[in-house]
Parts: sequence; structure tokens; C-alpha cells
Amino acid sequence: MAILLSKIDLKDTHTIWFDKNNAQEFESIRNKILQDDKIDTFNYRKDRLVIQNHIKYGVVFLEDTPLMCGGLYNLKEYSSNKPLGRILNRFYVFPKYRGNILKDFKVSVPFFMDRLVNPLIEISPLSAHIFTHLNKSENKKFGQWFSDAVNEYCGFKKWHVVPGLVKTTGSDKDPSVWQWCITDNPDYPFKKINIDQWLVIKEYFDNRKV
Repeated sequence: MAILLSKIDLKDTHTIWFDKNNAQEFESIRNKILQDDKIDTFNYRKDRLVIQNHIKYGVVFLEDTPLMCGGLYNLKEYSSNKPLGRILNRFYVFPKYRGNILKDFKVSVPFFMDRLVNPLIEISPLSAHIFTHLNKSENKKFGQWFSDAVNEYCGFKKWHVVPGLVKTTGSDKDPSVWQWCITDNPDYPFKKINIDQWLVIKEYFDNRKV
């Protein structure tokens, strides 16, 4: 999702953080998300987006109006002695501020890096963090956008695409789907996560309470 920055005075934005201690206060935000009829809100239901399972989950407000949200999730099941986290987990942009993903995403990156990603990294106790993104290779226009977006990510705090975890086999229904992994710690021992485990991680996010 992209953010329509032309509608926002950035100095009027601030982030409120949720975790296990104030998770109940997030429910009014969740209710707004679940009323969204433009996207499938399945992953934002209470049994799918579990605030207590995040180190922190942030909601960015424009004055008193929620603008976007996303959290930091600990992938402890896959990273025994070197904890790994997924950043911008369950990322969401509210409809009024949702831009065109091909036109507006690139200029949105610095904004959500500043309001969500960098603050999460600063408070994180984890050894490394990843973004995960999908791209459909048959759409050349979107594919070029996606490559540009990856480059935008990698311009902040030395984020890198992880070699070997760039592409999955997709699914039987859509074998062209690529799964990208972008990290802030290229020295993390990703080589211990083989492609089969990576597909398990993807399946975990698709099917588990996160």
C-alpha cells in the first residue's frame, strides 16, 4: 500500500505504540480497519493480528485521525540464538490516505521509514529485521516498480536484499509470485534458513496468528 502524501501535513503526524500492556486500546482502530470494503481485511481480525504477539505495533495519526499502522513481530520460531524480526508486520494504510501503488509508493518510503520502521529498529532487542514482499513477475510495469521500491528500501540504514531468499516457487495457482526478503543486517546467518524453511515462514505468515 502507498500513502497519498499530498493530503498530509507531515508535521501534524505522530505515532502511538501498542503492545501487550495496552492491546485493548487498539480495538477501536481495528474496528475501523475491519470496516474497509476496498480490501480483504481477513489478516486484521483479532485472531490474525494479535497485538500481544508483537514487540510493538504502531499507529500513525494525522492529528486525531489514523493514517497507517504496522508492527515488529519476533520470528523466534526460526531464529533460536540470534533473534530475527519481521518489520511492518500487518502493514495497513487507511482508505482516505491510500495512494496509487505504482505512482505514490516511492515517495511514501521515507515517510513510513521515519514514522514506523526506524523507531521500531531503535527499540528492538533483535539481532536482525526483515521486510517480506511479493511481486508478480508477469506484470512488467509492476515488476519495474517493485525493483525501484526495493532500491528505495535499500537506501535507508543499509537495508539489503538477502541472497538466496529472493524468489520462491510460488504456488500451484500462481507460480510467478516472487517473495523478497530485505534485511538491515546482511551478516545475519540467513544461509541457515534454506528455501524450504523460507516457504514455511511465508506459510506461517499466511496461516498463523501474527
